[in-house]
This record gives sequence, structure tokens and C-alpha cells, in this order.
Amino acid sequence: MGTTSRNSSTQGLVAVAVAGIVLGAAGYALLAPRPNTPEPQVAPPPAWAACFGSDDLGGLASAQGAWGVRFYAADNGSGNLSVLAVPIDAKDGRHIPDQSGKLQFTLFKSIQGSQAKTTLLDEAAAQVAVKAVAKTGRDPWSADVESKVLQRLLAVRDANGAGLYDLRTTDGTWTFELVPVNLAANTAKAVGSANDVLVAAAPCPMNCPNPANYLHKR
Repeated sequence: MGTTSRNSSTQGLVAVAVAGIVLGAAGYALLAPRPNTPEPQVAPPPAWAACFGSDDLGGLASAQGAWGVRFYAADNGSGNLSVLAVPIDAKDGRHIPDQSGKLQFTLFKSIQGSQAKTTLLDEAAAQVAVKAVAKTGRDPWSADVESKVLQRLLAVRDANGAGLYDLRTTDGTWTFELVPVNLAANTAKAVGSANDVLVAAAPCPMNCPNPANYLHKR
């Protein structure tokens, strides 16, 4: 099981250009409120599931061939909820290498100053972390986010990252709410307006076009 620690810089905004991609699978989440999800909150409770800095998110979203990023609910190694992130392709939602050229999964650990501390996991370790989310009292889930939507979150004034909050839908499944945040002084503060808060509308296990491509469905 391979892991590598790193801190993600949050200085500056990352412009992610993804063009010419036509999606053939309706299972991809486009991050828009749907009737089966609660209205997004302006400021979620302070217990974020995870926060990622703009450099981390930009690197994931701009990986070669990436349609967007898949966020997995995961155990942080201490029995607490966290989030794993990995680029996915447009064709069938497979995991693909990140900007470094390696297939690896970014796990949020903590906020230190104005940075999000993350750990890089290989696929085997990532699958263990995803399935271990059951220790938190939830069934494992994931949600896909298009690169241009992440770009929109990062472009909100004063945002240098995005926070994720676990959200239960009215049909009893779990998804993520994404909020533009300002990382500073070891905390993440929601910025922007209610219109900048988005709900992942088609999470897996309810929407999994090809289950073999999802860590928690294997």
C-alpha cells in the first residue's frame, strides 16, 4: 500500500479548460440541484468532510483526457469521514492518471494555515479507504464533478479552494454539497452566495453507468 504526503498550494485561481467533450452516459453528475435533494445551504456546518485547495483541484481537473473529478467518501485512517479525489475520463468514467502522469488518489487529511494537507494513495489503498467509510455509519458513495464546474467554484471571489459536505437526500442516499471556500488560519470559510453552492445530483450507487469503474462497487 503506497502513500505519499503533500500540501496543496492554494495561491491563485486555476483556470481549467475542458472543451469538445460529448457525454454519452446520463449517470454523470453535473452538479445542479434536483427535486430529490435539499436546497443547498449558504454555509454548511463547520465539520467539513474535506477541503481541497485550488492547486490540487486544478491539477486533477486538468489531467490529460479528464472530463472531471470523482469524489469518494472515504475513511481518513482514524475512523472519520474524509474524501478521496481522482480524475475520470469522458468515455466511461474510468479513473485516469492525474497531472503527474500517475494513477493516484488524493485523500484530504487536514487544513494547515492556508493549505489543505492531502495524502496520495495507490488504487489498492484507495479502495480500502473507500470501503472503510462504513465505519462512519454511512454506506460508501461517490459523485462526479465536471471540470468546468470546479473552475466555476474556484472563480468565486476570495475562494482558494472548495469544501465538501456530506448531504443526505430525501430518498435516503448520500451525496456531496460543494462550497467555494477561503482557506486561512487552519480553517475553511464559505464564500460567495447561495447560488455558488452546488449539490452533486447523480451520485453512485444510485447512478453508476459502469459499476466496475467505481471503487466501492467492486
